[in-house]
Amino acid sequence: MVNAHTRARASVADEDRREYLRQKQRAHRCKVKSERILLLQDLAALQDLVRALPQSLGTTAEGMLPWQIVADVFRAASRRSRNNHNELTEETNVNAAALNEMLRYLNAWKPRPTPSLVAPDAAIDNHSFVTLFANGEARNTAKQWLTQQLYYNTDRAFALFPHDTDDFADTMVSLTPSQMRATEFSQVIYDAPLKTVLNVTRRKLHWGYSMAEMDIETSGNTVLYRNQTEKTHYWNLLEGSFYEADRCVLVYRRIHDDETYSSASAYEQHALQWMDLRQIGPRQTLVRFSSMRMICSPAQATETWCNPDLKLPSTQDGSLVQAFSKDIQEKFASAYRIENENGFRHIVHGMRTALSKEMGIAEEHYLDNNGN
Repeated sequence: MVNAHTRARASVADEDRREYLRQKQRAHRCKVKSERILLLQDLAALQDLVRALPQSLGTTAEGMLPWQIVADVFRAASRRSRNNHNELTEETNVNAAALNEMLRYLNAWKPRPTPSLVAPDAAIDNHSFVTLFANGEARNTAKQWLTQQLYYNTDRAFALFPHDTDDFADTMVSLTPSQMRATEFSQVIYDAPLKTVLNVTRRKLHWGYSMAEMDIETSGNTVLYRNQTEKTHYWNLLEGSFYEADRCVLVYRRIHDDETYSSASAYEQHALQWMDLRQIGPRQTLVRFSSMRMICSPAQATETWCNPDLKLPSTQDGSLVQAFSKDIQEKFASAYRIENENGFRHIVHGMRTALSKEMGIAEEHYLDNNGN
């Protein structure tokens, strides 16, 4: 009896287990069927999108890209390579031309060492015959070199200046029949901010030339001023601007030969000049000026000068005299110093007048903007 009862219970349990498994399998089949239906719906939607897209070559039945696509890729890559090659070739040619012009510029450089008028630690014996070529890259590079060379010697140019800020002007002159050399120092304080002083300085009020008459060539931080109406000595000045904190250094030098302008009949003159502008207070700017000038054949150069005391004797055929007497040298040096001192006072007066006007306009503009 017991065995029969046990077998009956086992049979019922097996039946329940089989029913449970059937239900699980049925639920799994329903789930798979539902997922398949959803995937088929997504596939149909994607096929509709594909049919709406423009036809492309796609791949071949073997899964290979068509030869047209491969050819297009190689053609595009070849075109890019040729363009890169052409650009690099052009850049190489430009650099080679600039290098040749720089070498030509260096070969044309003619240093002219001469004794210094000041102490050896402040001497800058670099009066050189400077040539500018017409080629744009070489021309701009030369102007950068010329102005940077002066800027790097700024401390030497002002080595003899006093530590105080009192106004002063000093001139030293040396004269021979072949050359006149002058070293000029000056210092002044203007009651205006650095920016205002710099703006007025750039107007070149003391030059005596109208800016409208000037040919002005600007490149980078350099400006070349040329007065082409002056046919006798090719008046020009190369300026470079260098900015520091609360300071601006302006450097100047003469150009002697220029492929873009005829200067064959001009007499030779050199100028190395530095102007150091420092803001020493909210409304105060210290301006220091250092200049070294050399004029070859001074008798010829001074023929057009207005001051009769600065005219020098020459022989009847225009050649140089053998020597100047001591009286002539002293008279010339004295007249040159007086001329420079008067010029310094004239510049300072003109600057202060222009600065007063500039500051007044700025103050009126400030009051107008603030409704006062």
